[in-house]
This record gives sequence, C-alpha cells and structure tokens, in this order.
Amino acid sequence: MTQAAEKFGGIDVLVNNASAISLTGTLDTTAKVLDRMWDVNMRATFLASQACIPHLKRSANPHILTLSPPLNLDAKWFAPHLPIRCQNTA
Repeated sequence: MTQAAEKFGGIDVLVNNASAISLTGTLDTTAKVLDRMWDVNMRATFLASQACIPHLKRSANPHILTLSPPLNLDAKWFAPHLPIRCQNTA
C-alpha cells in the first residue's frame, strides 16, 4: 500500500472486492476450503484495510467499500449452502 500511496500521491479509497465461496453442503466442505473462504473473505479484508488506514487518514474524503458474496438475495445463495446453513444430516 505504501508504494501505491507514494506513486499516486495517497490513497482515497479501498475497495475490498475479493471473495471466496464454496457452494457445498456442510458434510462436503473440507477444512481446507473453509480456511480459504475465511482467509479471503475475512482475513484479507482486515489486512488490506489495516494497511490502508494510515494512508486513508491523510485523505480529505476517505472510504473503505467492502463487497461480499452473494450479490443478490436469490435463495440459491442462501438455502442449501455452507456456511449459511447447516443441512439436515438425518
């Protein structure tokens, strides 16, 4: 972030737009896949924000925009998929 701020004269906006989602059920989702979703969706967002905040504090109008899947409220994104809902295992 420091190199970008130096090259462009500062940072005014951070857009956290990376995301990872696995459309698998609870029993079919491995720990590795869950860790990847956590790392991309939460950890990377936190670390990018943390790195930008010192530069954003010097901006006249700083913003952080964080996008997250799904992009709409269609039931296909929420109903049968982890980590949204644990499926009936009976």
